[in-house]
Amino acid sequence: MTAQKVPWYRTQIVTLVLLAIVAIVVIWAALAGYHAKGEPAIGVGRGIILLVVGFFAGLLGGLIGTGGCSVMLPIIHFWMGFPASLAVGTTLFAVIFTATSGAWGHLVRRNLDRRATLWLGGGGILGVLLGSWLFTFLAKHQALLGLVLGLLFLWPPSA
Repeated sequence: MTAQKVPWYRTQIVTLVLLAIVAIVVIWAALAGYHAKGEPAIGVGRGIILLVVGFFAGLLGGLIGTGGCSVMLPIIHFWMGFPASLAVGTTLFAVIFTATSGAWGHLVRRNLDRRATLWLGGGGILGVLLGSWLFTFLAKHQALLGLVLGLLFLWPPSA
Protein backbone atom coordinates (compact mmCIF):
# COMPACT_ATOMS: atom_id res chain seq x y z
CA MET A 1 0.00 0.00 0.00
CA THR A 2 1.46 3.38 -0.97
CA ALA A 3 1.25 6.50 1.14
CA GLN A 4 -1.03 9.14 -0.28
CA LYS A 5 0.73 12.43 -1.01
CA VAL A 6 -0.75 15.38 0.88
CA PRO A 7 -1.13 18.62 -1.12
CA TRP A 8 1.31 21.34 -0.01
CA TYR A 9 -1.43 23.73 1.10
CA ARG A 10 -2.77 21.16 3.60
CA THR A 11 0.59 21.14 5.38
CA GLN A 12 0.67 24.93 5.47
CA ILE A 13 -2.79 25.66 6.87
CA VAL A 14 -1.46 27.45 9.99
CA THR A 15 0.88 29.63 7.93
CA LEU A 16 -1.89 30.49 5.47
CA VAL A 17 -4.26 31.39 8.31
CA LEU A 18 -1.60 33.64 9.86
CA LEU A 19 -1.00 35.35 6.51
CA ALA A 20 -4.74 35.91 6.14
CA ILE A 21 -4.92 37.42 9.64
CA VAL A 22 -1.98 39.75 8.88
CA ALA A 23 -3.60 40.80 5.59
CA ILE A 24 -6.91 41.51 7.33
CA VAL A 25 -5.21 43.56 10.08
CA VAL A 26 -3.20 45.57 7.53
CA ILE A 27 -6.26 46.26 5.38
CA TRP A 28 -8.35 47.16 8.45
CA ALA A 29 -5.65 49.55 9.74
CA ALA A 30 -5.33 51.18 6.31
CA LEU A 31 -9.08 51.62 5.88
CA ALA A 32 -9.60 52.82 9.44
CA GLY A 33 -6.84 55.39 9.05
CA TYR A 34 -5.26 54.22 12.30
CA HIS A 35 -2.08 56.08 13.22
CA ALA A 36 -0.17 55.84 16.47
CA LYS A 37 1.24 58.98 18.05
CA GLY A 38 4.63 59.78 16.52
CA GLU A 39 4.23 57.21 13.76
CA PRO A 40 6.15 58.13 10.62
CA ALA A 41 4.20 58.08 7.36
CA ILE A 42 4.40 54.77 5.55
CA GLY A 43 4.26 55.16 1.81
CA VAL A 44 5.05 52.63 -0.87
CA GLY A 45 8.83 52.88 -0.34
CA ARG A 46 8.68 52.39 3.42
CA GLY A 47 6.09 49.66 2.98
CA ILE A 48 8.45 47.76 0.70
CA ILE A 49 11.31 48.22 3.17
CA LEU A 50 9.14 46.91 6.02
CA LEU A 51 8.05 43.94 3.89
CA VAL A 52 11.67 43.09 3.07
CA VAL A 53 12.76 43.51 6.71
CA GLY A 54 9.90 41.27 7.83
CA PHE A 55 10.83 38.68 5.20
CA PHE A 56 14.46 38.54 6.29
CA ALA A 57 13.53 38.52 9.98
CA GLY A 58 11.22 35.58 9.32
CA LEU A 59 13.88 33.84 7.23
CA LEU A 60 16.43 34.19 10.01
CA GLY A 61 13.85 33.12 12.56
CA GLY A 62 13.12 29.95 10.62
CA LEU A 63 16.79 29.18 9.99
CA ILE A 64 18.45 30.00 13.31
CA GLY A 65 15.63 30.85 15.72
CA THR A 66 16.26 34.58 15.91
CA GLY A 67 15.52 37.53 13.74
CA GLY A 68 12.23 38.93 14.95
CA CYS A 69 12.99 41.73 17.34
CA SER A 70 16.77 41.55 16.96
CA VAL A 71 16.52 42.41 13.26
CA MET A 72 13.31 44.43 13.03
CA LEU A 73 13.68 46.72 16.04
CA PRO A 74 17.01 48.37 15.22
CA ILE A 75 16.00 48.85 11.59
CA ILE A 76 12.65 50.48 12.24
CA HIS A 77 13.92 52.53 15.19
CA PHE A 78 17.43 53.60 14.22
CA TRP A 79 17.15 53.59 10.42
CA MET A 80 13.49 54.37 9.75
CA GLY A 81 12.93 56.83 12.60
CA PHE A 82 10.13 55.15 14.53
CA PRO A 83 10.03 56.33 18.17
CA ALA A 84 11.54 53.69 20.47
CA SER A 85 8.25 52.87 22.19
CA LEU A 86 6.51 52.37 18.83
CA ALA A 87 9.41 50.29 17.50
CA VAL A 88 9.33 47.97 20.52
CA GLY A 89 5.56 47.50 20.43
CA THR A 90 5.49 47.05 16.66
CA THR A 91 8.21 44.42 16.60
CA LEU A 92 6.73 42.54 19.56
CA PHE A 93 3.38 42.35 17.82
CA ALA A 94 4.88 41.47 14.43
CA VAL A 95 6.99 38.68 15.93
CA ILE A 96 3.76 36.93 16.99
CA PHE A 97 3.18 36.03 13.35
CA THR A 98 6.75 35.11 12.43
CA ALA A 99 7.38 33.13 15.62
CA THR A 100 4.07 31.29 15.48
CA SER A 101 4.47 30.20 11.88
CA GLY A 102 8.11 29.25 12.44
CA ALA A 103 7.31 27.40 15.64
CA TRP A 104 4.54 25.48 13.90
CA GLY A 105 6.92 24.51 11.08
CA HIS A 106 9.47 23.16 13.54
CA LEU A 107 6.79 21.41 15.62
CA VAL A 108 5.46 19.44 12.65
CA ARG A 109 9.05 18.53 11.69
CA ARG A 110 9.70 17.43 15.29
CA ASN A 111 12.58 19.90 15.68
CA LEU A 112 11.94 20.80 19.31
CA ASP A 113 12.08 19.43 22.82
CA ARG A 114 8.63 20.00 24.27
CA ARG A 115 9.83 19.98 27.89
CA ALA A 116 12.49 22.60 27.24
CA THR A 117 9.92 24.58 25.24
CA LEU A 118 7.57 24.69 28.23
CA TRP A 119 10.33 25.82 30.60
CA LEU A 120 11.61 28.45 28.16
CA GLY A 121 8.09 29.62 27.36
CA GLY A 122 7.15 29.91 31.03
CA GLY A 123 10.29 31.89 31.81
CA GLY A 124 9.72 34.00 28.70
CA ILE A 125 6.17 34.86 29.73
CA LEU A 126 7.35 35.96 33.17
CA GLY A 127 10.21 37.94 31.63
CA VAL A 128 8.03 39.73 29.09
CA LEU A 129 5.49 40.65 31.78
CA LEU A 130 8.25 42.21 33.90
CA GLY A 131 9.91 43.79 30.86
CA SER A 132 6.65 45.32 29.64
CA TRP A 133 5.96 46.71 33.11
CA LEU A 134 9.47 48.23 33.26
CA PHE A 135 9.04 49.58 29.74
CA THR A 136 6.10 51.72 30.88
CA PHE A 137 8.55 53.67 33.03
CA LEU A 138 11.29 53.87 30.40
CA ALA A 139 8.92 54.91 27.61
CA LYS A 140 8.41 58.30 29.29
CA HIS A 141 12.13 58.98 28.85
CA GLN A 142 12.78 58.57 25.12
CA ALA A 143 16.46 59.58 25.34
CA LEU A 144 17.14 57.02 28.08
CA LEU A 145 15.18 54.36 26.20
CA GLY A 146 17.18 55.07 23.03
CA LEU A 147 20.42 54.76 25.02
CA VAL A 148 19.34 51.44 26.54
CA LEU A 149 18.32 50.06 23.14
CA GLY A 150 21.51 51.30 21.52
CA LEU A 151 23.70 49.72 24.20
CA LEU A 152 21.83 46.43 24.02
CA PHE A 153 22.27 46.19 20.27
CA LEU A 154 25.92 47.26 20.36
CA TRP A 155 26.90 45.07 23.32
CA PRO A 156 29.62 42.68 22.14
CA PRO A 157 28.66 39.01 22.41
CA SER A 158 30.71 36.99 24.86
CA ALA A 159 33.18 34.61 23.30
